[in-house]
Amino acid sequence: MPKVEFQVSDTKDNAKSKHNEIQECIDELTATIYTDGSGIKGKVSAAAYSPSLSQTNHQYLGTESQYKVFAGELVAMQLAIEMLQNDGHKYHVCRIYSDSQAVIKAIDRP
Repeated sequence: MPKVEFQVSDTKDNAKSKHNEIQECIDELTATIYTDGSGIKGKVSAAAYSPSLSQTNHQYLGTESQYKVFAGELVAMQLAIEMLQNDGHKYHVCRIYSDSQAVIKAIDRP
């Protein structure tokens, strides 16, 4: 079973510095995926982008009266995991970046 670790930085600047430091050390056995859930013009969507896999996945959830942005952030994580499951390459490390502390904490301690 793969090792799963969660890290939440205390400030946006610290998160950015840590990200840049980590990204300097990646290799071809490391996958990087960025996720985001958003509410724009009353609609909630989710997206995951991986430069390592050269893939982008997105999903429209519905209106803000039906879904919260938190749900979009969770679906974005799911999209990222599905990208890895559907990829034939076996990465040794995968780094999924999210801007939602609430989602990271919910996954870490459901």
